[in-house]
Amino acid sequence: MSHTTTVRTELRNLDILKAACTALGIPFTTGPQKIELFAGYATGDLSFKLPGWYYPAVVNSQTGEVKLDNYGGQWGNIEEFHKLSQEYSLQVAENEAAEFTLQGWTVERQKQDNGDILLVIQQ
Repeated sequence: MSHTTTVRTELRNLDILKAACTALGIPFTTGPQKIELFAGYATGDLSFKLPGWYYPAVVNSQTGEVKLDNYGGQWGNIEEFHKLSQEYSLQVAENEAAEFTLQGWTVERQKQDNGDILLVIQQ
């Protein structure tokens, strides 16, 4: 039996976000910060610079909100953010599934032809 789910991701867990950035080779800075974007400043507790982006993105882990400015794709490809969001979501799910692995279940990532990643948990 399979199920399909749509997920709205809020970036709240800084440890998992740092792990997702590390997995993708994305540099990040933690701690309270006020970062200049084109249209003003954004405050948060983690910022990261996506590949090819002019401005960093800023995360407020209390609200899960991400502020970023890519000027309609001219200052950065939004797909780079989608990759990070996907990796973050997968790491959150794997973290939640850790209890199952202690009971002998396996957790495996399967890359799909369309670029999606299927997380398979089975006994």
